[in-house]
Amino acid sequence: MDNTFFARVAAFVALILVMVTGLRAQTPTTPSIAYQVSGLNPDMRDQLAQALHQQGIMRIAFACVPAGILVFEPLNGGLRADLQQQVEDLMSQYVGRSSIAVSTLDRNQLEAQCAGVRNQ
Repeated sequence: MDNTFFARVAAFVALILVMVTGLRAQTPTTPSIAYQVSGLNPDMRDQLAQALHQQGIMRIAFACVPAGILVFEPLNGGLRADLQQQVEDLMSQYVGRSSIAVSTLDRNQLEAQCAGVRNQ
């Protein structure tokens, strides 16, 4: 076998890798929004989850009651700003707006924070 064969195989593999990487970059991410909720308890979380289930527009994607963390995701896509407004309107009915704050942490950081609180 000569060098041109190996060069063609290498070029083909490189092309496949570029295409796969490009497809992953174009995959839309589900907008989610995380909140720190002071005084969060299991009953509040369950009431919110039930209300969200009845509305059918979003869900709690991650919750850590001890750390006061709730992460919400829309069920049918949508804009993050719309999701934030809907979540805050709903949560104000259960915990009050003064008890919630949008978190800037990503999912991995939130999970680490939760683990840290649970391990205390």
